[in-house]
Amino acid sequence: MVLMETNIFNIQKYSIHDGPGIRTLVFFKGCPLRCEWCSNPESQSFEKQIIYKKQMCSDCKKCLESCPEGVISASNNSIQLDYAKCKLCFRCIETCPSGALSICGQNMKVDEIVSLAAKDKPFYRKTGGGVTISGGEPFANIDFLIELLKGLKVERIHTAIETTGYTSWDNICRSLEFTDLLLYDLKHTDSHKHEVYTGVKNEIILENLKMLDTTGCEYWVRVPIIPTFNDDMRTLSSIFDFISCLNNIKKAELLPYHRLGVGKYAQLGMEYKFDRINTNSTAFLVEMKDYLIHKYPDIKISIHE
Repeated sequence: MVLMETNIFNIQKYSIHDGPGIRTLVFFKGCPLRCEWCSNPESQSFEKQIIYKKQMCSDCKKCLESCPEGVISASNNSIQLDYAKCKLCFRCIETCPSGALSICGQNMKVDEIVSLAAKDKPFYRKTGGGVTISGGEPFANIDFLIELLKGLKVERIHTAIETTGYTSWDNICRSLEFTDLLLYDLKHTDSHKHEVYTGVKNEIILENLKMLDTTGCEYWVRVPIIPTFNDDMRTLSSIFDFISCLNNIKKAELLPYHRLGVGKYAQLGMEYKFDRINTNSTAFLVEMKDYLIHKYPDIKISIHE
């Protein structure tokens, strides 16, 4: 029995969008990138976090009384948390009667996750599905990731990893024996602009993708289409020029920017830097896809639904 644990912020069943067939998605907490458009801000920190849902608050003030650090204040029928000073004792959550305060993240063992996923093996077999490990960045917790992949393979479950590619090649190489598919994010080819918007340079990401192409492991490239960042034809052509030089690319997906995670930022006391950025229209995305298909006919390109 594998006893090591990691911090998981969500397990989503019956997904059909992150790999083939019906899948269970396992979201690791913690990521080295800070993408300004991130739809899962709770995935960035490796630590557990407190979520405050203002609309559920009953204004009872019990959390103020329970906080030993005095980091909670009240005004305008709601509370404010000083997240920087919070020691994460979670006493406020224990005393909150309305559920307005909750914990994001839970420590889970390999065997717990494998057991949970194995319950849906009939769905995987029928649809060609399996388990996709996402985040955050799964490779940021490489030892747990490897043990989880091994456990899933014992159960003969198809495995996929969704990754930013920002890790050592050794980490990726260690995983390939137990991985059936890699979903590889590729956001930009310009390292400076990549760093401005995500917090890290991209040389290691590009190099790892070139190395991955030589291994024989199946992979899909996923390109998030982000307004003001990479949603112009010149930038996208640069990205697909790079992709087209790969020998074993199976599929490329365009991931439309959306604002579904905006509300999470306020709940976590975080700033959403893309607050004034609008989504692209469906017509624009279709036009973009058609342009890329015409220019790069040897790559199977689709819009991620």
